[in-house]
Amino acid sequence: MDWLAYSPDLNPIEHVWDTLRRRLAARVHPPKNTQ
Repeated sequence: MDWLAYSPDLNPIEHVWDTLRRRLAARVHPPKNTQ
């Protein structure tokens, strides 16, 4: 049996993780100290 080459496009969870990574990277973190 021949196996297909691994492709993230064929794995739907990879799209979910990519979206999560992008959203986390785009978040603006307000400063926490008040000095």
